Amino acid sequence: MEKEQLKPTENDLSISNAQTREEYKNLNEQIPKNSSVQVRRTPLGASRVNQGGQIYAVKKITKPTVSKEELMNHANLAEMSSQAKEEDLMDAVIKQSSLGYDDHRWKGKGRGYKSDQPAPSYLRCYKCQGQGHYPNQCPMPKKVDKPMRAPTGIPRSSFVRATANDPGAKLESPGVYVVTKLEKQAYLDPKKERPPFLPPIKKENDDEKEEVPDELCCPICNELIQDARKTPCCSSTYCNNCITQKLLESDDGLCPKCKKPLKPVEMLEDKVLKDEVIQFK
Repeated sequence: MEKEQLKPTENDLSISNAQTREEYKNLNEQIPKNSSVQVRRTPLGASRVNQGGQIYAVKKITKPTVSKEELMNHANLAEMSSQAKEEDLMDAVIKQSSLGYDDHRWKGKGRGYKSDQPAPSYLRCYKCQGQGHYPNQCPMPKKVDKPMRAPTGIPRSSFVRATANDPGAKLESPGVYVVTKLEKQAYLDPKKERPPFLPPIKKENDDEKEEVPDELCCPICNELIQDARKTPCCSSTYCNNCITQKLLESDDGLCPKCKKPLKPVEMLEDKVLKDEVIQFK
């Protein structure tokens, strides 16, 4: 009984022979070796007297005293665990968890509840964490304005005098309101966003093209080299499209600079010049 965590005041074990059905009632009786026995657990009555004359008192199970309707309106169901049925407690938990989503709470404007109606006892206010009232009826005082931020970690040379109503104002230790020069200029000249469908404004210097250095200029098209390729004969650099088209259109297939035979497949990639072109862009 100790292994099965059974109490001697609530249960008793009866041992009987499996073949003859004879019950061993004497506690001092020895069971023959290799005998098959049946062990049954039997509940005790209101009281039972053992062989020594000692009376075992059996603990009576108290019946639930709280009804299901009372549990529905109770705020703390944990306190009622010993006074109600487990099925009623589970039904009350499920019912209370869904009461906040009833249709009558979501009709009309806003949250849908009327302020003149009393709040249910289970409702918890998110402001004071109390129960029994709506957030708009919370007795907790409203929050005051946030304190002025101290200008810590900013050089004093970048401050200018300001008033308490100025945007971005900070309060120094002597009680003087200051604001940084960059913030003051930003509030005076707010950024003007242009609609995305309008064409971008051209600057004065946009029409003037930047001159391309000679070492980055293609000798054939006189423009910035694109996909630089180098000849194996004289190490001249051209655009890939320019030199390929030049060799294919020519009848003799000679290098434009050294006049040696050259094929498009023999051109080498110039990675160094490619990096210089990217940096120039």
